[in-house]
Amino acid sequence: MDLQYLPGGNFIEQGLEDYRDGKVTVESCLVKIASPQLVRAGVLPSSHQAIDTELVLYRLLQKTESNPYSAYLSLIRNLCSFEQSLRFQNTEN
Repeated sequence: MDLQYLPGGNFIEQGLEDYRDGKVTVESCLVKIASPQLVRAGVLPSSHQAIDTELVLYRLLQKTESNPYSAYLSLIRNLCSFEQSLRFQNTEN
């Protein structure tokens, strides 16, 4: 499934790569947060662990962003748009 055309799909594609490589990045955290939808869409296998992922994401942002809370909210909004588009795409197929 080509995710790059969905809102935030570029983050998810990079996150899937990072997740498979075992890297803890902003993008892999977004994949873990979205894992229920990604599993339903067949993009991610059901064997995943998403323990305190939001907190890990926030701590990563604290290291790189001057306003980590604003960055966190922006990423979550983008992720919600991605998830809605993914659900819509799956209902059309």
